[in-house]
Amino acid sequence: MSKAVLELNSLERLEEMVSRSQPFVVRSEKTLMAWPACRKWVGGDGTLYLTERCGEVVVDVAVSDDLKFSGDVRHAQTVSIPFKSFLEHEGDPNVYLAQCPLSSSSADAPSGLAALLGDIKVPASLGGECGRLCSINLWMNRSRPVRSTLHYDAHNNLLCCLSGTKEVTLLPPDHQLCMGTLHSVYVTGCNHSTVLLDDETWQEMIAEGNYMKARIGAGDCLFLPEGWMHQVGVALPFEGMRM
Repeated sequence: MSKAVLELNSLERLEEMVSRSQPFVVRSEKTLMAWPACRKWVGGDGTLYLTERCGEVVVDVAVSDDLKFSGDVRHAQTVSIPFKSFLEHEGDPNVYLAQCPLSSSSADAPSGLAALLGDIKVPASLGGECGRLCSINLWMNRSRPVRSTLHYDAHNNLLCCLSGTKEVTLLPPDHQLCMGTLHSVYVTGCNHSTVLLDDETWQEMIAEGNYMKARIGAGDCLFLPEGWMHQVGVALPFEGMRM
């Protein structure tokens, strides 16, 4: 059976949770709730605002014929289109703006949507400055619900939900069932599995192990420690940041 992810009242214990590699959720995090992005980016007015600010910026979007988006470089499909085209897209194929950088410590990483940085504020527990972070990335879904493949990231992540909902299934790095099933895929900063958590066999296996589930909505934050396997389901519409 799954366990609920630990819930805290604030991000003040972030450093402690990082040292313990412990996932946790903060509901209606006060810093996030005060972001201008929470009101400026949402709904029809939000689409107009984003189009005016960054509509001509070319972004890479993931494309899929179904609800699943894979990080496996052998199967992933991406196209480069103006941001406004993504915002206006409806129907097939399914498109997803994944890990679009607003800010990055890497000189090689693009940051075409940097004009939107003024609409967010880095929590004080992270130093309050972008410079302390490896990157700040935007994730957005406007057409249909989507689901990621099972994977882990090579960095600690703070997922901040601006609108919509995300359901995340998490497995610790030492999860023996998981370790015996993974297939390595060589991509920068992450490792992806060919296993889907909705597969009947996998469900039977995982029911015997130790895993967690977290559902976050607008104003919530989820800390994802480095090395924790996770699969993410995204409801429609969704806008979120990862730091």
